[in-house]
Amino acid sequence: MTPRPRVAVTGTVLALALGALTGCTGEAAEQEPAAPAAVAGPDSEHLLLHGTLTRGDEPLADAEVALLLEPENPTDIEVGDTVEYLEAARVTTDERGGYRLDVDPDELRSRYFNGDFLNFTLHVTDGDELLVWHGTGELVRQEFWRSDDRALVGDPALRIDADLDTETLTTTDSLGARTEDEAIVVELGS
Repeated sequence: MTPRPRVAVTGTVLALALGALTGCTGEAAEQEPAAPAAVAGPDSEHLLLHGTLTRGDEPLADAEVALLLEPENPTDIEVGDTVEYLEAARVTTDERGGYRLDVDPDELRSRYFNGDFLNFTLHVTDGDELLVWHGTGELVRQEFWRSDDRALVGDPALRIDADLDTETLTTTDSLGARTEDEAIVVELGS
């Protein structure tokens, strides 16, 4: 993971597995859909957040999603300083617009992680549009990311769904609370 300046406007999203090859009988192998990755419970492992991106009624495939970590203690940053982010994950949405961002807490530098929570910025880039969202992830039992420190391991990871057409962002936290907000979408290069 490398630090990125705050002004960097990049992102990419993890393509989910589509299927596994089965049977090797000399005939064309059939593809079966892969089991969906866990978004709750112990099998969610290092999942910080996940969701689906759309443009109107259509899934937003191949959009880039990046997770940028903000310094844990911003008090040493002076006005006018460049704030360096740490790019913790970068993925591309699948054909259904789905993405998931996994972050191993053991691989984070102390400047960006105090052992309990992460301050992060989500960047979604599609062509010349950028969606930005700021959030916090809490580490439960020192190994599972949840959106609230009251959440249990069995609760789901943070879910963020966004529609770039209507500029709407829907957040579902680990305790099940759902919030719909106007998304921050900007034109790049303008």
